[in-house]
Amino acid sequence: MAADNDDYEVMDVDAYIGGEKDKAFSHQLLVMAAMRRALDSGNKEMRQGYWNEKADRFGNKIRTYIPDTRLEFINSVEMVEINMAGDLHFDNDEDPNAKDIKKNIQSAKDHLEEVYKDLCELEKKDFDEAPPVLKKQRVSKGLYHREGSLNKNYHYYQEYIEEQVQAAKDILKELVKLTHVLGFYQQESLEN
Repeated sequence: MAADNDDYEVMDVDAYIGGEKDKAFSHQLLVMAAMRRALDSGNKEMRQGYWNEKADRFGNKIRTYIPDTRLEFINSVEMVEINMAGDLHFDNDEDPNAKDIKKNIQSAKDHLEEVYKDLCELEKKDFDEAPPVLKKQRVSKGLYHREGSLNKNYHYYQEYIEEQVQAAKDILKELVKLTHVLGFYQQESLEN
């Protein structure tokens, strides 16, 4: 039994987590790492994901999924926002810039919610007003409508993704401004 063995070895915590004793935990570094990833994702061509099919030298078909770079960007911006959750919910009443930033982020989210509702209504109308033969063909291909959601196979979903990308750009811009307002870029004084 492992509990009977008194030979325990205490690990050096700094070595285990890969840290150094000189470097302390830094919220700013975590935020900057998340922002760097979001900026890198945003610098790529925004394209829809797709399956790429190639044949190997024996003629076997190999399918590889090429990720949707738009969704990667949206998710990376969401991760920046998660990393900055404490910064966003901190009440900084004396700084009007922080209030404006929070208001702009909420405005982008509200706009996105309205666009989603509008696109759901358009998709429902498109599905309901289709001739019975076309509706039957669509259902057989998985092109149906479910109340309050967008079907990925309709173009309305792609339109929503494009709106999400624009909202993510707007939110990221505001989060970058917030890092400036909170003083993430202040220089540290070096002491000898």
